[in-house]
Amino acid sequence: MPKAAATRRRQAPPGRVELHVAIHWRVDAASLRRAGHWKHRGGAGEDVALTLALVISDGIARAEATLSAGDRARALRLPRALASARCIVTEAEDLSHVDAPPILTATLAPGARPRVLYARSGVLEFLRLPGGRYEVAGGAVRGTVGEL
Repeated sequence: MPKAAATRRRQAPPGRVELHVAIHWRVDAASLRRAGHWKHRGGAGEDVALTLALVISDGIARAEATLSAGDRARALRLPRALASARCIVTEAEDLSHVDAPPILTATLAPGARPRVLYARSGVLEFLRLPGGRYEVAGGAVRGTVGEL
C-alpha cells in the first residue's frame, strides 16, 4: 500500500513575516473598462496586469491589488473580506499551497522561477470579470514556510 504524501504546516513566530506571495494575471482591458475599473484606452487586444500581493504572517494574509499597463497603474480599493483573511500555508512534494479564502487559494512550485499551478481569487469576481477574460501570467514567492 503506497504511503500518503506528507503535508506539513508551520506556524511562524509572532511578529515574523512568514511569506510574501504575488500572483499576476493578464486581464482583457476591454472587460475592465466595461466593469468600470480601467479608463485608459490602449490598442486592440491590450492586456492589463492584475497583481495580487499577499504578506502572510501569524496565520493572517494581508492583500493589496494593482492594475497596470505600461506606465499606468491603479491600486484597487479592496473590500474588507478581500484585504485580510486567515491563511494556512502547507508544503507537500515540493509544492506550496496558500489557502486564504476568499482572497486567494493557490498552489505554487517554488524555486528560482516560481510557477503558479493553480490560482483562484475573489478579486476577479470583485472586478466582475467573466471567465476567459483573464489568465495567470506568473507569480513570485519570497520567504519560507520554515524548516520542517
